[in-house]
Amino acid sequence: MKKSFIALSVIASLAIADGSYTLDKVNVSDTKDRDNLHLEKNYLDNSKSIKNDLIETLSKGGANYNEALKLMPSVSVETLDPYALTLDQNSIRVRGQFGDTFSKLSNTIEGVPFGISVGQGANGYLVDMNNIESVDFFAGASAPNKGLGLGNTAGAIDMKLKSPKDSLGFEFEQSMGTDSFYKTFGRFDSGKINDVFSVFGSGSIASNDKWTGAGEVNRKNLSAMVKIDIAEDTQLSIFGAFNRFDRHEYKGLTYAETKNLKNNYKKDYNKNLTGIAAQDVNYYDFNKQEMDEYFTFVNLTTKLGDTLLSIKPYFFGNDGERMFGNQKNGKVMKMELDQTAYGGVIEINKPLFGGILNAGWWYQKLKTTPPPIAQKMYNINSNGTLSFQSYAMLTDIDYRISNSPFLSYEKKFDKLNVLAGVRYIDFKFPSATGYNTAGLGDVSADTALSLNPTVKNGMYVDEKSTKEFLPSLLLTYDLTDMVELRSSYNKTFSNPWQGGLWSVYNSNTSKFQNNGISLQNLWDSLKLETADNYEIGAKFQSDNWSIASNLYYANIKNKQVTLYDEVVDLSYYQSNAKAESKGIEVESTLTYDSVDLYSSIYYNSYEFKNNIVNASNSSLQVKGNQVPNTPTVGAKLGLIYKISDFRIMPLVKYMAKRYGDIENKEEVSSYATVDLGIDYRKKNFYNSMDIQITLDIQNIFDKKYIGNIKNDLDDSKVGTITYYQGAPLSAMLSLKLSY
Repeated sequence: MKKSFIALSVIASLAIADGSYTLDKVNVSDTKDRDNLHLEKNYLDNSKSIKNDLIETLSKGGANYNEALKLMPSVSVETLDPYALTLDQNSIRVRGQFGDTFSKLSNTIEGVPFGISVGQGANGYLVDMNNIESVDFFAGASAPNKGLGLGNTAGAIDMKLKSPKDSLGFEFEQSMGTDSFYKTFGRFDSGKINDVFSVFGSGSIASNDKWTGAGEVNRKNLSAMVKIDIAEDTQLSIFGAFNRFDRHEYKGLTYAETKNLKNNYKKDYNKNLTGIAAQDVNYYDFNKQEMDEYFTFVNLTTKLGDTLLSIKPYFFGNDGERMFGNQKNGKVMKMELDQTAYGGVIEINKPLFGGILNAGWWYQKLKTTPPPIAQKMYNINSNGTLSFQSYAMLTDIDYRISNSPFLSYEKKFDKLNVLAGVRYIDFKFPSATGYNTAGLGDVSADTALSLNPTVKNGMYVDEKSTKEFLPSLLLTYDLTDMVELRSSYNKTFSNPWQGGLWSVYNSNTSKFQNNGISLQNLWDSLKLETADNYEIGAKFQSDNWSIASNLYYANIKNKQVTLYDEVVDLSYYQSNAKAESKGIEVESTLTYDSVDLYSSIYYNSYEFKNNIVNASNSSLQVKGNQVPNTPTVGAKLGLIYKISDFRIMPLVKYMAKRYGDIENKEEVSSYATVDLGIDYRKKNFYNSMDIQITLDIQNIFDKKYIGNIKNDLDDSKVGTITYYQGAPLSAMLSLKLSY
C-alpha cells in the first residue's frame, strides 16, 4: 500500500506539465532572487536564517520548526514519525547538547518565549510553518538580546512571522501521505483597510497513524494577527495562536532489541488487551496524552527621535493530561499538565558614536511542572477498564521568575566589526509544597488543594535565587573582499531539572531527615549550568560559491547529573559535573546554472571531564567518554536542480556511530538516509493564482536505523535507555494554491 501510494504520487506530480523541458539559464547576478539552499548568515553572531521557501522544502508536514535546521552542521534532528506533529519524543541536539526548552534551548517568536517542553509532558508546535517567514538559529556565541528563555547552552531559535499582507489574499494547502497522513491548511489576508490596519487568520487540521502500531496523532491549530499603523513611525501588532493535539506514544526499544532491528523495527505497545494487568500496562490506549496550548503577544514599535523602542508583552500556557503504564507496579498513571506564563521584553536601539547601542530587559513569571502537579494511580480491571486507586503525588508549585537586563554595542572600525555586551540573569527556583494524599478521591488538582490536605513531612521548599553575568564579545575582520575572519566569546546558561530531585526526596524522606538533610538543603544546592564558548572561523566567498569553517570550544560547569551520596546511600540530581565540547564545522555552497548545492561536515567531541560516583565505593568511569546520542562525525548534502517550473531536491544525511549510555558500552551503528523532493511551481497559473504541487519522499531507500535515544541528562547507565526507531520510507503529496 505504501509503495503504491508513492508510485501514484510520482505519476501525479509529473502529469502536471506537458511538452519537453529545457534547463533555465540563471545568471549569477540573479541568484539572490531565486529559490536556493543557501542559508543567509550574519557572520558576526554566527546566526543562520532559513527563509520561507527553504522552510517549505525542509519541514515535512508543515508543523515541525526543528526540521528547518536539519541541514546545519552539528545539529541533529530526529523524528519518530515522518510528520512530527508534536514535539517531546522528537529530539534535537546541537553540538552534543540536548535541546530541551525547559533547560538548554531557547525558542522564541519575534524575540519572545512561547512555550516550554517539560520532558515527557509534550508540547506541540504552536504555529504552522505556513505562517513563518524565517527561522533564525544561533549556535554558540550570540548577542546578549538573543536566547531569551530558561537556557541557551544548546543555542537559540527565533522565528519571524508572516505579517498580514497589504493586499487581499488567501492560501490553501492540502497534503496527504502514507500512514493515513493528511493536513488541511487555510489562510486569509484582509489586505490593508483604510491604510491603517490589516489582519490574517489561519487554521489547520492534521492527523496521521503511528507507523509502528496502533494509535494516531491529531493536531488542530488556529492563528490570527492584526497589524495597525498608528502613525508613520508607530506600529502595533497583536498575534494569537491556539493549538490542540492528542497522540498515542511510541514505545521504543531496549538496547538488546536494537541488536535485532529488522525483527523489532515495528515493535510497539500492544494493540489488544489481555486481561493481565502486568501486560496491559503496555496497551497502546493507556499510553497517550492530550494538550490544549495558547500563546499571544503584542509588539508595539515606535521611533523616538533616532531611537527605536520596542515593547512586547506576552502570555502563554497549556492544559492537558498524560497517561502511561507503570512497568514496576502494573498500574496506569495519569499526570495533570498545566503551564501558565506571562512576561515582556522592552528593547531600544539607538545610534551612538557611529555605532548601535542595544539595551533591554526581559521579565517572565512561569508556573509549570516539574515536579508533577498531580499524579494519580489507577488499577487495570480484567475487562480493560480503569478504576481509581489513589493519588500518588499532589504538589503546589509557585512561579519560576526570570529577570534579565541586557546591553550591547556594535560598531565598525574600518575592516573590523565589534559587538560587545553583557546579559544579567536573576533566576528564581520556585517555592513548592507537597501534600499528603490519603483519602483524596479521583478529583482534579485544584479540587484536591481546595480540600486543604496536610503538608507532607519535609516536602516544602522556599524559593531560591541564583544569578549569573553572561558577557559577549564578537569580532569579524574583512581581510579581503573574498575573505572574512571571525572570533567570539560568550557565556551561556541552562536551568537545572528539579523534578527528579523532588521525587527521590519524596520517596526517601525519612532517610534524608535521619541524616539531617532537608529538601531545602538540596534545593539551595541547585545551580545554573554555564558554558564558556570560544569560536574562531573564516569565510571564503565569491559570486557563486562560499566556504565557511568554524572551530569551537565550550567549557561546561555545574552540569547536572545523577550522583551518589554516601551519607544517605542514594543517587539523585546534583549540579557539579564538568564537561567540554570542541569541534570543527565546514559549510559550502555552490550556485551553477540551474543547480544549487549545499554541503556541511562536522566533527564534535563532547566529553565529561571527571568520573561520576554512582554508588558506595563505585564510580562510572566516564572521563573522556563521548556524551550519549552524540556522533563524533556527521555530514549533510542538499541539492536543488531546477528544470523549467520543476525542482528536484535530494537531501543526504550521514551520522557516525553513537553511544546510548554514558559508559560508551551500548554502541549504535552509523547510518545514512536519503530524502527526495519534487515540486512544480507556477505563478499566475489561473487568474493571478499561484500553484505549487510537491511530492516529498523521506528515507527513500527505507533504511532501518535508530533515531532518537532517550538520555536527556546524558548520564544514563547501561540498561536504562530507550532507543526509538527512525522514521521509515514515507511519502507526502501536497497541493498549494495562493492568491
